[in-house]
Amino acid sequence: MFENERAVIKVEECYLEGSEPDRGEHRCKVLFCDPNQDDIKLLLYEDDITVISLDSIYLCRIDCEDGPIYCRVTFYKRFLDKLGCVICARIGSGFSKKI
Repeated sequence: MFENERAVIKVEECYLEGSEPDRGEHRCKVLFCDPNQDDIKLLLYEDDITVISLDSIYLCRIDCEDGPIYCRVTFYKRFLDKLGCVICARIGSGFSKKI
């Protein structure tokens, strides 16, 4: 579900006390999404993998053919592989057509 769709992520809330979260938007591609397992894997375009915080909640917008779908995610793993910068997250509140 949503594989190969474009996505944009942006920090909504940061857990780490005293930390200033990155407020930029980051473009991605959905590599894998399993709503039954509340798991999504994204390929990060253009940015360095270290800009993605494991201590923040992100708003994720998936640009589908029928219009955007939104979910809130928390990243638990980030790594480099042959595809590039891969980030894995848990989906926190399901999917919605509205923010």
